[in-house]
Amino acid sequence: MNRTMLIVLCMVVSTAAMAIEWRKHPHLERAMGQIQGAKGQLAAANDLKKTQFGGHRVKAIELLDLAEKEIAAAAAYAESDAR
Repeated sequence: MNRTMLIVLCMVVSTAAMAIEWRKHPHLERAMGQIQGAKGQLAAANDLKKTQFGGHRVKAIELLDLAEKEIAAAAAYAESDAR
């Protein structure tokens, strides 16, 4: 996948996430909240500057970003006519 296609895909997923009626998907909504909380904790861990975590903290944040996109895509799919 080239860079332009990846950017367009990210924009589509981001736009879909804004249009989702999260109250229809309470488990997904809670999962998103927990992911955001985890990302906040990982960001706070970096502020402590006691250790660099060997790059694992940054990788965990990247994976949580991906999880957010997948959850948004799941909710958007559930709301679409694609089912």
